[in-house]
Order: sequence, then C-alpha cells, then structure tokens
Amino acid sequence: MEVEDNLRAELAKVREQRNALMRVLNSIRGIHSPFICGESGERGPDGLSERIIVCPAYGSDVTAVYVRLKKES
Repeated sequence: MEVEDNLRAELAKVREQRNALMRVLNSIRGIHSPFICGESGERGPDGLSERIIVCPAYGSDVTAVYVRLKKES
C-alpha cells in the first residue's frame, strides 16, 4: 500500500508540473491570445509591412487585417 501511495503522490506532482508547463507553452504559442500570422505589402524604412494579418487564437478560422495608415517619411 505504501508503494502505491508514493506512486500516486509522485504522479500527482508530475501532473501538476505538466499542467504548469502547458499553461506556459500555451501563452507562448498564442493558443489563447492573438498573434501575427501573416503580412503583405511593401516594408517601410522601419521594417514593418503595409499590412499584417492577426489571428485571435490558434486554430481560429477568423483573421483580421490591420493596415498602416501613413508612411514614414
């Protein structure tokens, strides 16, 4: 019984660590937050494109296009 209890406790610790790592990875990969998924148009002197395409979340079918309104001179 003692061995089983120790194994269950160790498994619970490993699951907690896995869940914490998954939360960090999900925040880095943008699974639950918007991220730039594309660009188009010419690049300005600042290196930014005329348009960027933003996905609201990983796996989403919806995107938004943001357009630079004025060019830097």
